[in-house]
Amino acid sequence: MRATLLTVLLTATFAAAQTAPPPPPPQNAPAADQATYQQAHNYDAQADAFRAAAKAALAAEGTHEAAFICPNVADPTEMNGCVAHENDITTANYQAFTTALRSLLALPGPPAPSPQATPASSAAAFDAAESTWQASTKTECVAEQAKWSDGNIVNFMGSECTIRQSRARLRELAEVYRNNLYLD
Repeated sequence: MRATLLTVLLTATFAAAQTAPPPPPPQNAPAADQATYQQAHNYDAQADAFRAAAKAALAAEGTHEAAFICPNVADPTEMNGCVAHENDITTANYQAFTTALRSLLALPGPPAPSPQATPASSAAAFDAAESTWQASTKTECVAEQAKWSDGNIVNFMGSECTIRQSRARLRELAEVYRNNLYLD
């Protein structure tokens, strides 16, 4: 059974890597083997969709980060509004990336031949780390804003802090989950 399962999984993996449709399961295979094959195929398709969404969000933020924040804005009020808008874009890219990554981690896969982390334990660990990061970022940015509380750029400094922290976290998550996301 393990040899059959391994063969089915390897066949699905190699077929996906060649971008050709996977071969159909043998017609005379037992129902359990066909179900395992279908489960592996469904997992690969869903995982590829989550990886593509995460990569798209990461690329979008990379492009966004490369552009100069708020060019040709000199008035502090306009600058605050512009940076708040930039923060909204970064936040949306961050949320799209983490949502796709978490979905990938939580995706129940085909049975593994050896013990490993479960999708539930991987997603729970990710959620705990994200919760801690969110709290830490909020604390950091509130502290940075406090330095500017009597000035007219307080909102700018808060948004700039959130942008900087989010971008650093995106790079960190991309590195930590490089293998899951199939990043080069």
